Amino acid sequence: MRMRTLVTAAVVALLPALPSCGRRPAPARVVRIDSRDADTLKAVSFPSLAWSGQVPGSQPAAWLSPGSFLWHGDDAPYQYQAADGDRVSIDFGKWSARLAGRVVSLNLDEDSAALWLDRASRDDLAALRFVSLNDSLPSAARPALERLAAANPHVGLSLNRHATAAQVLPLFRAHLLSLSDSAGPAAPLLARQQEVEVLYLAKGDSASLDAVGRLPHLRQLLLSQCTVRRAGQLPASLEALVLFDDTLELSRLGDLPRLRTLDLSGGGWRGASDLATLRTLRSIGFPGNASQAQFAAVVHAHPDLEAIALLGADSVTDLSPLREARHLRAVALGGRYHDLGVLRDLTSLEFVGLSEDMWKDAPDQVAAVRAALPAAVVVRVTPLCLGSGWILLLVPAALLVMLAGRRKRPA
Repeated sequence: MRMRTLVTAAVVALLPALPSCGRRPAPARVVRIDSRDADTLKAVSFPSLAWSGQVPGSQPAAWLSPGSFLWHGDDAPYQYQAADGDRVSIDFGKWSARLAGRVVSLNLDEDSAALWLDRASRDDLAALRFVSLNDSLPSAARPALERLAAANPHVGLSLNRHATAAQVLPLFRAHLLSLSDSAGPAAPLLARQQEVEVLYLAKGDSASLDAVGRLPHLRQLLLSQCTVRRAGQLPASLEALVLFDDTLELSRLGDLPRLRTLDLSGGGWRGASDLATLRTLRSIGFPGNASQAQFAAVVHAHPDLEAIALLGADSVTDLSPLREARHLRAVALGGRYHDLGVLRDLTSLEFVGLSEDMWKDAPDQVAAVRAALPAAVVVRVTPLCLGSGWILLLVPAALLVMLAGRRKRPA
C-alpha cells in the first residue's frame, strides 16, 4: 500500500557548518531528545533517510543528519546541526523553536515572532537557523528583516507567496530555500539565489527545473509534483534527490556523479535498472512500484548501501538480498515479512524500523531482532498523514515517519 506521508525525511538553515560540495556529508547519528513533547515528535530526515517509532520505556531519540528537522504538531520546527551533538534540549511553540533556551526557528506569521525579531540582539539574529513566512510581508516588519539579513544573510527561508518571496529573497543569500506551489513561478526567484545548497520545490514547471539545473552549489533537492523531463535539468552537484507525487523516468536522471541519496518512497519509477551508474549511491528509498527483482538488483549493484527504506513496496517480500549490504546502518520496513532472520545477521545495523503489523503479528521475530542487535535502535515505524502547516510548507507531499528509541535496549 502506497503511503501518502512525508520522508524521512525531518527539517537550522544549512550554514557554513555544513560540508561544502565535494566533501563527504556528515553521517547520520543517534541523537537523544530532551523535550516535554518528545513522545510525539516527528522527524523529517533530509538529506539522509530516517525513520521513527516508539519503544515503551526508552528514552526518546532520533536518527538525524545535519539538515534534518524535528517538529511537534503545527509548532515551529527545529533543524539539527552536527555541532548540536548527540543530545539536544528543545522547546517547541507556535512562533519559535528553542534549542537549550535559544531561539533557532521563527514563524513570522505569529505576532509574537515579529515582536521578538524587532527586539532581538545581533547575537540572537545570528543564532537563527530557519524563518518561515506564509502570508504577506507587513511593511513594519521589513526593517527587522533587513537587520536579520545583515546579521545572518544565509538563514534558511520558507516562503509561501510569490509577492512575499520577491520582497524577501533579495535581502538574503539563503543556503536553504523552500518555495511552495503558491509562491508562483520559481525560475525568476531562483535566478538570483545562486548560493542555495538545499532546495524544496513544489509543482515547479519546466522553466523552474531548468533554473534548478543552473544552481552551481545545489547539493540537496526535494521535488513535489515536479516532473523531470530530460537529463540535464538536475545539476551534477547533487548529493541528495527526493521525489514525491511523481513517477521518475530513470533515464532522465542523467550523470549525477555525487549522488549519495535517492528517495522515491513517495513516488514511482519507470525503466528501472540496477542504478549501477550511480556509483556513489549510499541511501535509497524504494518507490511503491518497485518489484522484488528490482530490489535485489539495486542491492546487488550497491553493496555499500548504508540506509534502505521499503515503506510502500508491497511486492518486495523477501529480504534476503540485504545480506549483500555489508555496511547497512539503517533500514525501515513498512510491510509484513515472514522472515526477519537476515536482519539478525546484519551486525552493522544501528537503526531498524519495523511496521506496526510486525510488532503486533510477529512479536517473537521483533524480539529476536532486538536480542541479536543489542546496540541497535529497534523501533515501531508509524506513518503519519500530512496535517501540519509546517509539513505542508516544508515538504508539500513527503513521506514521514518518526523515530524514538535508544542505542541500547533497556534492561
